[in-house]
Parts: sequence; structure tokens; C-alpha cells
Amino acid sequence: MGLSTERVNELLSDFNARVNGILKKHDLSEHKGTSMLDPIQKLVDDLNSKIMNNFTNPSTTEGMIQSQIEMTLHLITKEAAKLENISVSSLAGMLGSVAPKAPADNPAWNAVVSSAASGVERLTMIYGPTIAAMPRLARDKLDADLARVLTQVEQSFAADASPANAQATKQQMMNALTAIEKHLEKAAEVGMKIDVQATVDKKMAELFEREISLLSLEKSMTEQESQAWRKVMADATKKAQELKSSNYAIHSSSKDKMVGSIDNLISILDKIINNANAKASAISGYYGNTGHRTHAKRSFGNISGSQVYRSNPNVYRNKPPGFKGFAGPMSAEELRKKHPPGTNPAHIRAMEYFMSQGMSFNEAHEAAQSYGYDKDKSKGVLQYDLDRRTPHIGGGGGYPLF
Repeated sequence: MGLSTERVNELLSDFNARVNGILKKHDLSEHKGTSMLDPIQKLVDDLNSKIMNNFTNPSTTEGMIQSQIEMTLHLITKEAAKLENISVSSLAGMLGSVAPKAPADNPAWNAVVSSAASGVERLTMIYGPTIAAMPRLARDKLDADLARVLTQVEQSFAADASPANAQATKQQMMNALTAIEKHLEKAAEVGMKIDVQATVDKKMAELFEREISLLSLEKSMTEQESQAWRKVMADATKKAQELKSSNYAIHSSSKDKMVGSIDNLISILDKIINNANAKASAISGYYGNTGHRTHAKRSFGNISGSQVYRSNPNVYRNKPPGFKGFAGPMSAEELRKKHPPGTNPAHIRAMEYFMSQGMSFNEAHEAAQSYGYDKDKSKGVLQYDLDRRTPHIGGGGGYPLF
């Protein structure tokens, strides 16, 4: 989530004060502004640059910055010790009897400080996204726990600078970092489960939306198309359930691949839907469903007496033989003779109309079926009223599946 400018300035001010304290301890204050302290000045400048470039980054936390500060102070302390030895080389024989002034001056404690600083930095880098997503109170507590690990090293050194206490303090520090890491692992797992669940819910909603569209178009589909979309839908749903039940907390790339696979299947469903809608529009325009009807409608009680009026009754008779759709119209009575007894009268009436518009016998049959006028009375619409029927697609299979 990043830090505010005010908080960063506070941390840097505290850092500068501690650097001054280190210089004072090593009798280097009088060398400020001279080339002698250039190595220390470079460490200070590098830290300032690193913090100013990253403190607004959403994944940066106060614990990360504290870790960088402690590591830099550790390096400055070591550098100051070297410079002090150079500055007072004439007193080198006396320095051996002087007790160390900071943990970094003692080889045993120097290892403790290095381990603590690197351990804190490792945790903040590995779990940066998890830390950034934590609630403010949880982040504040984590920052306090990480800072406490570093301050406890200094406090232990001040209480007892012996090598034995250094080893005991190092073990305590490692135990504290291990406990913090377990907490972060659990938080990362919870966060990943929430993220996976949200992804699965989103994909299932997308699949449900496609299923509704496909079910509304199913009457217009061939058997092959109907089976195809149902298989794709089943595969996509299965993959979504596998994603939900799997643990992708570690292998996030596997999660991304699974989501990509589901998206590919959804894309196939979209192609089926688009293909069906395109055919529906084509059939609707070809049959003139959106135009003004010029035929008279009759009830089924007078099937043989029905008549179809056209503004130009010879328009399709003038098509040369062999032209697609040429067949000429057939009366309802002629069509009924070509169908088995008990055929749905609405199917025959629909075929009569479509053939009057220039379609062949087979094309008119498929068109009637697609509009819902099934030849089977138990399945089809029984009242012939083409103006009130919603156009559907189906029949001839002249369109590719995908």
C-alpha cells in the first residue's frame, strides 16, 4: 500500500540521527564533510535513493524500509569501525583492550545482526504482495514484530556482549522469524484461496450466461451443434471445479494456465452462439419476417381452402431450371399428399408459404422445422401464424460448427 511522505521523512530523520550517533561513538564527528567519510556518505545516499524510489509502491511496507535501514546502519557501523582504526592508528595497541561499542564491532554479534537483517528482508520481499493486501492493523502489527526482532539483538548485546549470549540471541531471533513466516504463509494461503474462489465464481457466472443463450437457441441447432456446445460446457465446468479444489498457493502459474484453458472453452461457446445468431439473422431476412405480410391467413379448419397471395406470383417461376431454390410453389393439398397421415397441419401450411417464396421442398421443410412447426403434432406448434413466431435457425447444416 506504500507509505506516506510524512512517515518516510520521520524514518529518514531517525536514521540520520542514528548515523550521527555512530559517528560520535567512533570519534568521527569532526570528520563530517571530509573525504574520509565518503564511504559512509555513499551508504547514506544509496539508502535515501532506494527509499525515495520505492516508498510509494503498493507492495512497500514500513517493515521493508526498517529492514533496509537496519542493514545500512549495520554496514555503516562496520565502516565507521574501520575508519576509527585508521584515524587512531597510533592507539592501535590500546584499542585491543577496549570493549566493543556496538554489536557490529564484535565478530560473534556481527553474525547475529547480519542474520537478523537478512532474515527480515527476505520475509518482506517474499511475502510483499501478501503484506500489502493485509488490513492496516495487521500490517502495523507485523511491522512492529519485525522491528522488535532487530531491536532485541541490540538490547541483548547491551545486557551481555559475551559470545555465548550471541548464540542464544541468534537462536531466539531465528525462532521469532520462523513464527512470523508461518503467520505469513497462512495469510498467503487464505489470500490465494479467496482469489481462486473469486476467479471460479466469475467463470461459473460467465458459463451460466452462455448456457442461457445456448438453451434459447437450441431449437434452431442441428444435433451436432447441440451435442458440441453441451460437451464444451461440461468440460469448462469440470475445469472450474478442478481449479476450486486444487491448491495453487505455490504454483500460481498453474492457476493461470487453468484459467486460460477455461477462457478458451468459453471462447468456443461464444463462437457457437455467434454462429447461431448469424444464421438466425440470415434466415429472418431471407424469409422476409420483418417486412409486411401480403398473404391471407386461414384457420386449420379450412386448410385446403387457404390461398397465398403474392404481389408477383410468377417471380420464382421465372427462375431457370437448376437455379438453387427453384421448385415452384405447391398447394397445401399437394404437400399433404407428400407427408404421412397425421402430419401437423401447421407444418404443411408453413411449407406452403416458404415454397411460395421460392424455396425447394427440402429447404421449405427445414425452414418450417426451424420456426417450430414440427411435422410431429406432439412436438411442433399447432397454430400457423408466421408473423407471431420468433425466427429460429436450423436445418440444412450449411454453416460450419465453429
